[in-house]
Amino acid sequence: MEGKMRIGAGGSLALLCTTSEGLPSQHALGQLLRGINQQLEENVHSLEHCMEDVLKLGHELPVPPEVNSPREVADFMVHSGTLDRSRCDSPEPQDTTDLLRRIKEALDQHPGQEDALFNSLMKISSQQGLCLPLPLVSSSHVTSSAMSLNAIPDEDDQGNVALWSEISVQFRGHFLRRIEDLPVTGNSCKKRLECLQNSLVFSSTRDVWRKFRALRNRQWTEVLKREDLHGLESFGSNSHSVSSLEQAQPQIMSMMAEDCMLLNCGIFDGTVKAPKAIRDMYLTGLCGWLSGLVEEISRKKSQEDGKERRKNGRQKDKGKSAMKMSGSREAFAEETEEDATSPEDPGTSSLSRGDVELLCRAVSVFLALEAHVESLVSTMWDPSHREMRDGQRAPLRGVLKNSHSASNINQLVTDSDSTDVDNAPRETADSETVNMPIWQWRATLLELVPDVVVSLSAMVHTALKSGEEEEETYTQNRTLPTEELCAGLYGGELDYPRQVSCSCAALSRCLQQLLPLAVAGSEGGTEQIRTAFVAKTAAACDQVVAVLTKVAADCPHQAPIQNMYICLASAAFLRNQVFHFNSLLVNKGERGPLHAAYQSLRDFVDSLEQQVVGYHGNVVAASVLQDPESHNWQDTRAFYEGERCSFAIQMWSYHLSALRRDLWVYAPPRLGQHVLACVLRDSLAVLAARYSQARPTYNRTPQFRSDITAVLLITCSHLWSVCDSLHCLLDTTNPPAHPVTAIHNHCTTLMAALTVVSSPLADLYKVFKKGFHKKKKKGDEGEGTGRQNTQWLHFLYPGLFGQLGSFHELTAKQAAYVQLKLLCSQPAPDWAMLLHLLIMGGCQAPVLLLTQTGLKETVHSADNSPSAVPACGKLHCQPNSCAQAGTAEGSTVLQSVVEVMLCCPQYPSVLAKVLLPVIDRLEGWEFFEVSMFAERLEKMPLWCKCLVDAVQPIIKSVVMCAVDYVADHLGKTAPPNMAAALSALPCGCRAARGDDSDEEEEKAMSTKVVLTRALACLLSALMETVQTIPTAVQLFCKQLQDKLTEKEIQTAHSSVGLQLLAGALYLALHNQMQLEQWAGHTMKQTIKDNLSLLGLCAYHVLTATVASSKGNMPRLAYTFMRKHGSWLTEQIDNIVESVSNVSVDDGSSAAVLEGGNLEFLQLFMSTLAHNILQEPQGKKNLTHLFKVIKANQQWFQVQLGIPPLLGKDDLPQVVPFEPNPGSAEQGMTFDPLLEFNSIGDCSIDQNILLEFPWDWAELLQSDLGLSEPGFTALLQHRCDITDESCLGTDKEKRHVATLRGKFGLEQTSSV
Repeated sequence: MEGKMRIGAGGSLALLCTTSEGLPSQHALGQLLRGINQQLEENVHSLEHCMEDVLKLGHELPVPPEVNSPREVADFMVHSGTLDRSRCDSPEPQDTTDLLRRIKEALDQHPGQEDALFNSLMKISSQQGLCLPLPLVSSSHVTSSAMSLNAIPDEDDQGNVALWSEISVQFRGHFLRRIEDLPVTGNSCKKRLECLQNSLVFSSTRDVWRKFRALRNRQWTEVLKREDLHGLESFGSNSHSVSSLEQAQPQIMSMMAEDCMLLNCGIFDGTVKAPKAIRDMYLTGLCGWLSGLVEEISRKKSQEDGKERRKNGRQKDKGKSAMKMSGSREAFAEETEEDATSPEDPGTSSLSRGDVELLCRAVSVFLALEAHVESLVSTMWDPSHREMRDGQRAPLRGVLKNSHSASNINQLVTDSDSTDVDNAPRETADSETVNMPIWQWRATLLELVPDVVVSLSAMVHTALKSGEEEEETYTQNRTLPTEELCAGLYGGELDYPRQVSCSCAALSRCLQQLLPLAVAGSEGGTEQIRTAFVAKTAAACDQVVAVLTKVAADCPHQAPIQNMYICLASAAFLRNQVFHFNSLLVNKGERGPLHAAYQSLRDFVDSLEQQVVGYHGNVVAASVLQDPESHNWQDTRAFYEGERCSFAIQMWSYHLSALRRDLWVYAPPRLGQHVLACVLRDSLAVLAARYSQARPTYNRTPQFRSDITAVLLITCSHLWSVCDSLHCLLDTTNPPAHPVTAIHNHCTTLMAALTVVSSPLADLYKVFKKGFHKKKKKGDEGEGTGRQNTQWLHFLYPGLFGQLGSFHELTAKQAAYVQLKLLCSQPAPDWAMLLHLLIMGGCQAPVLLLTQTGLKETVHSADNSPSAVPACGKLHCQPNSCAQAGTAEGSTVLQSVVEVMLCCPQYPSVLAKVLLPVIDRLEGWEFFEVSMFAERLEKMPLWCKCLVDAVQPIIKSVVMCAVDYVADHLGKTAPPNMAAALSALPCGCRAARGDDSDEEEEKAMSTKVVLTRALACLLSALMETVQTIPTAVQLFCKQLQDKLTEKEIQTAHSSVGLQLLAGALYLALHNQMQLEQWAGHTMKQTIKDNLSLLGLCAYHVLTATVASSKGNMPRLAYTFMRKHGSWLTEQIDNIVESVSNVSVDDGSSAAVLEGGNLEFLQLFMSTLAHNILQEPQGKKNLTHLFKVIKANQQWFQVQLGIPPLLGKDDLPQVVPFEPNPGSAEQGMTFDPLLEFNSIGDCSIDQNILLEFPWDWAELLQSDLGLSEPGFTALLQHRCDITDESCLGTDKEKRHVATLRGKFGLEQTSSV
């Protein structure tokens, strides 16, 4: 029994190569490699011993003296007849007949036990040395004709051949039925391969391949018909339903993938090439399906054309008769000539719109299948592909060709030899592999090409009519109707807007629908479709651009400014669509057929962007910032009694807020950000120029100070929205042409004017009394920082930006809030920013989120599955990427955080950093007490369920091994042990005695025996599969075990990881509904009950320390531990070592990335976020976390201790946490009164603006970007320097005199 349960290094190697749970961790991989090396060393020693035995045997035989090596001894034994004299005599035909009859009787008397009888037959063959009559390759015609005509066959031999044929037929039928009963897709590939291998014992490879090919052909056809029963459209026959093909596409692709895995095993090697096998099983039949669809469309068109011709003929005859009666020969001749030469009208001689739509959908499916087959062929293992003839070198560009040129898919032929594999000459196999035509499914479209071209033109023309109607509507009411895009499309790499004009939406919908025909029309005589698509797309884009240009020119004098934003969004959307079309139609080494149209649209978008920026720049400079009363700096009276800042500054803030809201609603996110940044830059340039030249009087100086303070605060509040990364916000290495660089420079200029012109005279004198250069030296020695144009943020908001030298110099809380604030200010979710926020600072944000919310959501309710949310159905909505369909309804923040952390292999420690504080907060350490762990699993907390879900893929593969064994053997009687009943062999030799397991097989397969063997299978599979446990889970289990050891909490075998796996097995085997889903079929209640018992036994066997601790342990588990204690201990030790032995260097990649360049860190996070979005639940989890974080931005500010922008040292009032934010867009509402009286998230307080707590000493000693001439020029703008009447004391006069002397200034005026 123990020998059966052992799995050597070969099993580990197979696991390493084929496991679907992922690659092992670094430590586990090292263990596997060490095991393989050890096995190889043992094999070397075994071979050495074998060579020694051969030499010893040679010394015992009369061999010539020159024979010394093992090879020479073996050759001598073969050629001298030594082996022939030692072999058995030929068996008597009657003895062979008796053995075959015994096998036949066992098959007849034990139906349903074919698998066990087959295993028994194989055991006889291996243990007793019997050679079964395996199927041989059929003899050639030449060999058959050379046989003697007078040969008399032996009757006994003929009887034995007949018996063996009957046995083979029964076994072949059984294995074929087993293959038919398996699910067409799912976890059945391994079983299918096993049945095929068993069938090869009784049939030739060609026969097995022929039957398997027919079976898979029938299965995918049945899948198509089954889906067709629920189809919506058909052409008189359900087999041509396009909807059924779309629904069956995922299953057909899955069948192809599984069959490729099977073919890569080499089971049909030498009979059929893998690419040709895929062609024979799927592609030929699919071509027939498409051909039938084309014929049906052609038939319908012919009928409609016949009706139209008859109708037109009757009308034409009436017209000609009338013309003849009127005597107008010239009119009749002109009509006849026009009929003969008239071009095709878009409304006639074309396919119906419904037929074209169905054809487009079908072609789209075929393109997806073609790409899928191409990817499968590229992974197929065929050694003949690597052998080049005549010394030719393999072309490198062959692996780089696109799907429209000769590539791997060229191996999938469609000629006549596809139906007769066996009759193809073997000599042509290699040439067939090298020179193969492409999959010619496009050729079936040839007869429809002219009609498709005409229909394409008609559909585009119809789509453009909506633009004409829209233009008429615009002329009447001066508004553009819009249509929303799917929320999942918003933003992205191409920067899509939220909504576009209805005319652009109609055109894009039409072109997107026709795109599959254009992509397919790249070869095989269908190029006319592609050419027509390109021409119509370019012409339609020009027509739309002309309309948008006219609408934009009317803004804002004759139409609302929102129309300009809609034009900008529509043009950007159309540009993205053309870029997408061009990328699909481009050939290698070319720019693409739509490159010119894309360039034109890109230039048009740039011109519209400049138009928007120029308009707002003019409005701000000429209207918003024009306030003669407040900007009269020479007025000796205080503005507004010295109680507030200028109204123009407040209106400027309101204008920027309104512009941001409009851009966020209409424009693409990145484009809107750039427009807002340019407007902010241009308006700041105006403000910086005005305030740096202002000479305020004594009573106007407070207003001057208040205005610049307000400008800097307003800029800081909008800076979050115009920066798309930390690098853009805080890095001083931004390109000079970047708008944010100019914004920082203008703010530094304003800060310099504020400091020099309005700072207290005493502070100014203290710093500059020795001159400008003395100050610079002192500042350099004191601060140690170079010139940075972002230092104004530190002086303005020290509570957040601290001692700003770089982002990495911020405290952990400050850095976390900067990242969070930047994330929440983006127009669209930035997944790289979100991921960086979750990981940075020791996962401070998620830990705070999970530990400070009361953790009310951590009580796990069983079977609380989220309800399905339908897709939004908006423009270009894809259910797979729709944001509405991907909402995290029913899931919790903890689940989303854990699933995201498990997708970050570069940060293996983040899972422990998140979960350990949660467990500590809930005081959940006692949960892991081994004595109560099983009882608590039924009501486990949510954080424990997250851990169980993390190891679910491993548990699934382990559990299915036991489930398959129990389902195959439970309740079935044991077949007769033919090996035990065989006393003598047909050759006359005595049968060798089998091992002890033969006696066990003679007994009936009782439930106890089945469950015992299933338990052994379960433990062996767990020991092998545990190597692939995620490193993050390993590290968490290690740190958790250390915590439990400190708290003196006992765990199973001092390994909480083992205890967790045991609990996961227990839960999986008790979840009967989940087991049936994994198995792909329903199971009897008896089997499910026994699997539950098996789960309980597995838990006790893995967690109990000694067999004597019987307690509530099932008797089966107790017996198993007593009988197989040493083997069980070895398995448990291996599992504990695999789970616990993991080491991660804290100073490795994670720490390097945290302290690295911000731009590189952004690129790295973008790559990591892209990988997470590819996961099935990746986008749902990220979207859920983004909504929760954005809805609780102020709550995070309070928890992190960040003061408000307009506060002193007091924190805002405590705000409640919102765990379930609504699905509506946050931040899209606009309250004019609220925005006018706000700066960012704070209300405007004029007293704070007038008395803002500037640190004048630090400001004056810092580098404000001023040279000595620049400082001197600003110094002359101070009223106390130029006007002695402003000075109240002699001390102030002395200070002024000193400064004048140091900087060469004279008194210019006196009042």
